[in-house]
Amino acid sequence: MTIAARGARRPDTGARLAYLVQALLVGYALFEVLRIAARPGAEPALVALLGAALASLHFAVRSPWIAAVAYVLAAHAIPRYESGFDLLLASGALGWIVALGLSGWLGWIVREPRPLPQTWRHPIVAAVALYFAWLALSWIVAQAEGRVFTPYPRHDPILFVHGAILCLIAATTLHSARATWTLAGALCVAVASRLAVQSGTTLYLDSDAPVLAAMTLPVAVVGAIRLRHLGLRVAFASAAIAAAATVLLAHNRAAGIGALVAVLLLVRHTGRRWTIWLIAALACATAFALLGPLRGYADRFSVLWNPQARHATAGLDRATIASRLELWAATRSMVADHPWAGVGPGNAPQLIGRYAPSHEASPTHNSLLNVLAETGVPGAVLYVAIFAGAIFLLDRGARRGRGTWPGAAAIMLQASLGAFVAAAMFISRHDMALSYLLLGWSLAVFAAARSAAPIERALRA
Repeated sequence: MTIAARGARRPDTGARLAYLVQALLVGYALFEVLRIAARPGAEPALVALLGAALASLHFAVRSPWIAAVAYVLAAHAIPRYESGFDLLLASGALGWIVALGLSGWLGWIVREPRPLPQTWRHPIVAAVALYFAWLALSWIVAQAEGRVFTPYPRHDPILFVHGAILCLIAATTLHSARATWTLAGALCVAVASRLAVQSGTTLYLDSDAPVLAAMTLPVAVVGAIRLRHLGLRVAFASAAIAAAATVLLAHNRAAGIGALVAVLLLVRHTGRRWTIWLIAALACATAFALLGPLRGYADRFSVLWNPQARHATAGLDRATIASRLELWAATRSMVADHPWAGVGPGNAPQLIGRYAPSHEASPTHNSLLNVLAETGVPGAVLYVAIFAGAIFLLDRGARRGRGTWPGAAAIMLQASLGAFVAAAMFISRHDMALSYLLLGWSLAVFAAARSAAPIERALRA
C-alpha cells in the first residue's frame, strides 16, 4: 500500500475507531445510569427520557451538538424541586451526558480536523477561558485553605464543569441552521413539558420553571416568526404561548422582569409589523395581569412602593425582599473577608450562616453576588465581561446577519441572555450550565453571521 493510500484511509480508520469508542462508552453509561434510575417506583417516563438522551449520544461523533440537546431535555424537562430531579442527580446522568458529549466532540475532531473560526480571536473568548480558569483556581485555593464541604446537589461546583464543556461544544459545532433550530426546539419542548407536568400548586411561586420560560420565550417567538415551514411555525408559536403562560401562572417576579427585558430586546430588532404585534401582545398580557384572574401577579410587585399592601401574598412578598437584603449584606461581608479568590465555587451557601445566622445554608439569591463571594472580585469582573460581551457581540451579529438565519438566531439569543441576566439578579443561577451553553452558542452564531453577511450582500447585489 502506498503512502498516499495510507493517508487516504487514515481518516476512515480514525472515524471507525471514534464510533467504536463512543458506542462502548454509551453502553457503559446506559448501564450505570439505568441501574440507578430504573429502581422500583421510578417514573417510566423519566427512565425513558434518560435512556433516549444517553443513547442519542452515540451520534455525537458526527454531530457533537446533540449533547447540548440531550442536556437541555434531561436537565430542564424535569421539575427541579420534585423527586424526579433528585433521582436524575443521583443517577449521574447529567455528568454522563457531558462526558459523552466531550468524547463525541473529540471523535468529531478526529474524523474531520478543521481550523478554529476567526471569531475565536475575539477578546470574549479569552475572557471566557480566563473565567473558567479562575473558577478552577478559586476551587484549588479553597481546598488548600481547608474549605472542603459536601456540596448541595443543586449547586454542585461540577455544574461549572458541565457549563465549560457545553460552552466549548456549542461554540465549535452550533454553526448550522439545523443545529440551531433543533436546540431551540429542545428548549421549547422542555418548557412545554414543565407546564404540562407541574400542576398549578407546584408551578405557583416556583422560580426555576418561569425563569427558564422567560429565557425560552424569545427563542420561541423568533422561531415562530422566522421559520418557513408552517408546521414548525405553529409548534414554535405554541411554545411561545406555553412560555408566556408559565411566566404568568408562576407569579415569579424575577421571571417577570426577565421576560420584560426579553420582549424589549426583541422589539428593538424586529421590523415595524412585528413590533406592533409584540407590543400589542405585551399590552394584552399586562392588562390580563392587572385586570384579569392573574391580578395577583401585579400585586406581588406592589410591596415595593406600598409597604401596607394587603393582598394574599403580601406577607411573603415583604419577607422575601427583607430576606434578600439580609443575604446580600451578609454576602458583602463575606466578600470583604475573601476579596481575591473568594470562598470557592459552591461554598457560599455553606458559609453564609457565619455572616447571617438566620439564613443558614441559603444561596444569596443574586448570581453576581454569588460569583463575587465564591470567586472574588476578579471572577465577578470576568463573569460580567463574558455575559455583557456576548450580548454586545450578538447585537453586531444581528446587524451583520440581517435577513439570514444567523441574524435571527443572534436576535433570539441576545434576548434570551438578557432575560437570564435580568432574572439572575434575584436568584442564584450562576452555576446554571444552560447559561454557559448560551454563551458558546452565541459565539457560534456570531461566526455564522460573519460568514453569511458577505454571501447575503452578494446575492442582493
